[in-house]
Amino acid sequence: MEAASLDVSEPHTAVNLDDAAMQQLQAEQRALLDTIETLKGLGLGEFVDLPQLVVVGDQSAGKSSVLEAISRVRFPIKDGICTRFATELALRRGHHPKIEVKVQSKISSTPFSRSGFENGDLPRIVEEAKQHMGIGEGSTGFSEDVLHIKIIGPDMPQLTLVDLPGFFHSETENQSASGIAIANRLAEKYMRQENSIILAVISAAAEAAQQTVLGQTQRHDPARSRTLGIITKPDKVEPDSDNERAYLRMAQNEEATHKLALGWHVLRNRAQKETSSADAERDEKEKLFFESGVWSVISPQDRGIETLREKLSQVLLQHIQRQLPSLITSIDEQIKVHQARLDGLGEKRSSTIEIKKYLIDLSSRYERVAREAIHGNYADPFFGGLYPDSETSYEARRVKKLRALVRDLNRAFYFVLTTEGSRRQIQWPDDLHCKLSDSQPPDHLKPLVELYDTGDPTDEVLVSDLILELDTIAAENQGVEFPGSSNDRVALALFRDHSTPWEGLALQHCDLVTHFAREFVEHLVSHITGPDTHTADAIINDIVTPYFEEKLTVLHAKVSELVRHYKTGSDPQPMFSIFIKNLEERKNKRLAKMLKQNPGLFQNAESQALTLEALQAELKEASEFNAEGTIDSAMVYYDMSLRVFTDNVMTLALENCLISDIPNILSPGQVYSMSDEKVAVLAAESKPVQRLRQELQTDLEKLRAGFSACRKHRSRESIGKLTHLPHPLHHSGHGLTGEV
Repeated sequence: MEAASLDVSEPHTAVNLDDAAMQQLQAEQRALLDTIETLKGLGLGEFVDLPQLVVVGDQSAGKSSVLEAISRVRFPIKDGICTRFATELALRRGHHPKIEVKVQSKISSTPFSRSGFENGDLPRIVEEAKQHMGIGEGSTGFSEDVLHIKIIGPDMPQLTLVDLPGFFHSETENQSASGIAIANRLAEKYMRQENSIILAVISAAAEAAQQTVLGQTQRHDPARSRTLGIITKPDKVEPDSDNERAYLRMAQNEEATHKLALGWHVLRNRAQKETSSADAERDEKEKLFFESGVWSVISPQDRGIETLREKLSQVLLQHIQRQLPSLITSIDEQIKVHQARLDGLGEKRSSTIEIKKYLIDLSSRYERVAREAIHGNYADPFFGGLYPDSETSYEARRVKKLRALVRDLNRAFYFVLTTEGSRRQIQWPDDLHCKLSDSQPPDHLKPLVELYDTGDPTDEVLVSDLILELDTIAAENQGVEFPGSSNDRVALALFRDHSTPWEGLALQHCDLVTHFAREFVEHLVSHITGPDTHTADAIINDIVTPYFEEKLTVLHAKVSELVRHYKTGSDPQPMFSIFIKNLEERKNKRLAKMLKQNPGLFQNAESQALTLEALQAELKEASEFNAEGTIDSAMVYYDMSLRVFTDNVMTLALENCLISDIPNILSPGQVYSMSDEKVAVLAAESKPVQRLRQELQTDLEKLRAGFSACRKHRSRESIGKLTHLPHPLHHSGHGLTGEV
């Protein structure tokens, strides 16, 4: 629908609206503005950008005079009401005049609020407010608190403005660099918000190029779509000057550099000698000024305080209506964010019953996920899914999937035992036996293998030297065995010497598995407690840490038990059939390799044929005490015992004494049996959590109240009537179009 318009040649023509329609329109306008004011009062400006009119300008541009003309209220000029802090000025139409002043502060917990006083008392009340903000008389500081002034009167426009400290060109005696920085920061905070309409006040008494506000508005509103310019002091410009002509073009929105979608408006301020004149007198002089001289060419809709009041009301109302849908969406998004944070804190817990219920819920979640971890079921979101998250470290990903990590640690442990687990490595002739220390683990196991400290490189001994060594030992320890027989006690001594590193490596393995298991539990506790770090720390310190300290002691004792037989136990009792089989296989393998590498070794010298006699002659033991047989027996027993020992460390020690008990660290049954004092220590809400919960609940109440208020106005059909009412400010050429 096209917006209605008025003939600009009849500036005083009134819009034909019956009293009931006008009153309804005014009531809806006031309700809509009051809703935004309520959102500001609730502090919703911290979460979403609220529609607002922001007044900015250079120092001495006449902003205070503009505010006085709009509100009909005299503000304290000395030291400037908008010089050192932001002021929110809410003007509302009402039958009974009333003024309310309060300070909104993020720092001070002491409220400041005054209401019901006379117009002439406002300067005094403002000074009191400045004292409250710590920037009273004599102070050169600035404050980031907001002074809220609400003025109700029968002639007030429906309007809310945010007035900001003026821009400074340079440091002065009363304006320090830090003060200028605060002023600029406040201006930027409000001007950059896309929902802010910028009212740029400039003085015609100075050249446009010298006024900082024009550059600032261009920086924050490069499209010039949400800036309305106000030119003050047109009577101070030199007549018939280039400056006057430039401002006339600007006022008519014909200056290309400063052309604004919302246009420009011109006001004549009170002169110095007119400060005590009445408002009616001020308006009459302004009217006479614009009806004669060069400034009379300015459209009546773009000059004078009366039309500015209506223009600002319409601009703000149109802007609020346009932004209302996105504002509702933004508030709804903030509600979801705050609710998610509140849900993350769990249910409120102040009584013992509430605390115990909370802790039982936590323990149930912990027990379930921990049991899934040791069984290798990784469906819970805690485990991070099948594909690794780039933001999660490699160690954190591995630790969460505990069963997979323990299995790889066991493989790494066995690899280290088989390659570095013997005190000496026997070197056989002609590479008949591979050198185990040269073996390499799979790539994914290498980081884990490197965690084990194997000490100095394993000593190497030639088999020929070992035979001589064993012959000497056997000779010195002869018993009643038959000549040529191997001495089993020498074989046992060789085994024990060979397996010396086992205990140290097994202790390292238990320490590593315990370390990673503890990290897993701490990750899981932190996950289930969420932002409740107090409870997470209490559970870790009071339950998790003692558990793993105790388990480490148990594991060390278990390793000592498992290795005792191999170190100092009775005579070995390997499984007979398996031992014989492995011993024969070892001998046969060695003979097969010898035959493959030296086929002529076992041939008869005359017939060149392989004979049993020739083979037996070549295999005749060179050692008087059968040292070769001693080595074979010791090594077969070593290999058999290594597998058994490894399995025992993995199952009897780690699985039975540690891994299987991890889900029971924090179980519902355990919590149920705790004393009230213990439960309170673990899960009573900390002061920071209590404050956070209260803040989130308070913020949610504000957001929901704001959401409800906005939705109410969005859905009311009466708001839509604004789009059908004729617009009293519509005119052609520039500025407002009159469309709502």
